[in-house]
Amino acid sequence: EKLRERVAMLHPDLDHWMIEIAYGRVLSRPGPCMMTRELCLVAVLAGMNCGPQLLSHIRGSIHMGASQAMVRRILDQTGVIFGPEAQSQVDAVWTDFVSKEHKTLATPHADASKAAAAVA
Repeated sequence: EKLRERVAMLHPDLDHWMIEIAYGRVLSRPGPCMMTRELCLVAVLAGMNCGPQLLSHIRGSIHMGASQAMVRRILDQTGVIFGPEAQSQVDAVWTDFVSKEHKTLATPHADASKAAAAVA
């Protein structure tokens, strides 16, 4: 509801578009399960410097059944794909996520290359 209120403050039609088109038509169409869709969004947003949206989809992916380790493995690829600056931004979002919601999670990998090797 907080998201809908914020979006509606930008313009009332945006709330309608978000619910009907983005969630209704796009995210509910046949194909990958919601967890996979959320993980794909995490991967894309990781390289776009979209902290609030990335944080939201990290939460969404876990809510849809992804493990914290799955999300972290995806985020660990950011430096390999988008570079060290993007990895630093993603690590800051992850740290925020961990500190606010999941205090028991492991801290992010300091070296994205080590994470890439671990996934491969």
